[in-house]
Amino acid sequence: MHRKGPEGPRLPGKRKGDGKGKIVRRNISVHSRNLRFFAAPLLVIFVFVRSLAYQFFLAIVLVSQYSRR
Repeated sequence: MHRKGPEGPRLPGKRKGDGKGKIVRRNISVHSRNLRFFAAPLLVIFVFVRSLAYQFFLAIVLVSQYSRR
């Protein structure tokens, strides 16, 4: 398993047979700042919503179990 440059394993969306490596790399370097700027709050919001949904699901299960008795 050999890597071609430092961008190999970090980009799962880019297939090996694309052929346009330089253009893709330049676009990524141009958009990386905006991507990082948007990704951090999005990740925080996503984790928050997921934990909130998990708590909501647990509350529903507990209520349904208590109402059954």
